[in-house]
Amino acid sequence: FNNLNFAMGIPFQKSPLFKKLKAIYEYKLNGDEISYRKIKDILDEYEKSDLLEFVMEQATEKEKKLIEEEVFKLKIFKDFVDEKEKFLHFIIERFSKLTFDDNNGGKVTCSGVLESRGMEFEGVVIVDFNEGIVPNVNSKDLFLNTFIRENAKLPTRADKENLQKHYYSSLFNRAKEVAIAYVSNEEHSPSRFLYELNLPEAKNYDKKYSEVLFKPSKPKSRTLYNETFEIISPITPSSLKMVIECPKKYYFSKILKIENEDERELIFGTVFHEAVENAVKKKNELQNSDDYFREIMSYIYSKFYLRKNILEIKTKFEDAIKEFCEADFEEMKYSQNIVEEWVNFEFEGKILSARVDRIDTINDKITLIDYKTSSSVDKEYYDFQMTFYYLWAKSQGYQNIKIYFYKINEEFEKIEPKLKIEELKEALNNLENRVREAEDLIVEDKIVKKAVDICKYCDYKVACGKV
Repeated sequence: FNNLNFAMGIPFQKSPLFKKLKAIYEYKLNGDEISYRKIKDILDEYEKSDLLEFVMEQATEKEKKLIEEEVFKLKIFKDFVDEKEKFLHFIIERFSKLTFDDNNGGKVTCSGVLESRGMEFEGVVIVDFNEGIVPNVNSKDLFLNTFIRENAKLPTRADKENLQKHYYSSLFNRAKEVAIAYVSNEEHSPSRFLYELNLPEAKNYDKKYSEVLFKPSKPKSRTLYNETFEIISPITPSSLKMVIECPKKYYFSKILKIENEDERELIFGTVFHEAVENAVKKKNELQNSDDYFREIMSYIYSKFYLRKNILEIKTKFEDAIKEFCEADFEEMKYSQNIVEEWVNFEFEGKILSARVDRIDTINDKITLIDYKTSSSVDKEYYDFQMTFYYLWAKSQGYQNIKIYFYKINEEFEKIEPKLKIEELKEALNNLENRVREAEDLIVEDKIVKKAVDICKYCDYKVACGKV
């Protein structure tokens, strides 16, 4: 969250300019395709320009301030290197040792004790205040003994330790609050400075942080479960599935709104849905399935930059996506399309809602389509989603209804699922009972064994007390 300000800086290697230069070098050296994708827009400019002028043109103002002295020095060597790529490699090596100061400009400054000399802070947190780390003894200080150092009028080890002690003392005395963290056990002991600095009596917060550092022998209850909660309306296929699997999981996720951060990460399935939506909206520009395929892949590769992601997509998904385009193009091209649409309807006295990946209509015929990229999906896959689609289409007065999902993974399949209307009725009418069963599902040993797979990989097992 950019709260930290690193006095030691961060490597220039993380800058956009350095990444561009390295990508150019890797492409020119090995013909690396991933590198080419990163620099294809500036490659012509690189070929035509003087290398150092090119570097400065590509640099941001922040980067220029850091590299301008290095560039001035490098001009001396320019005429001695006959190949452009060799000189580029030399530049990359020089730039790799540079660092930016004050990386994020945050309120919390991270620095060594030497960098803190003469500075005042509202509060100071000292970490690793252990013997062997504080005081910091350099191996060079052990080369000559104290007697020789005193006679040669060199600072002794004691002199250097006293100087460090002075730095810490000054830092502590100029701060309103100080927190010192250290490890104390059979192998580690606090720094002797802790006792030699005559610090005032302080509070010990070991117990406060013990739950963070050490796993308690008996899991503590993290939150109270309210078994009288009501299911949020409208009901979606995913929320219904969650209630059926574990109402307590539903309570943490939907009622308390405890989100799983991993779900916000960029994943292939999300990008594929976006890519197809984008292609469908451009269908008037697409003449055949090959155009459809290129449009989808172009969008996908624009979202993924890491080489491992590109390789995974090429080996795992690309062939299946090509088959999907060949099977889907005619249907998509010559029908009216609605993409990524939420639909709502009433069934068994409850409001249901689902997001349909695509709805195709021709005259009185309607086709509802879903894309599945998970490897766990098979012909028996079922989560009520397809039944939701069918019941919505019926509520709109359609009689000629087709529903199927495309499985797009290591292989491609077009699957027409079986509808389970009676099972859906039973699930909806039994929701209140499922809510009351939640505590039993989690607590009683014999019932937990039935749910072991759900609990093992559940995002809320800590809140539940399962670990």
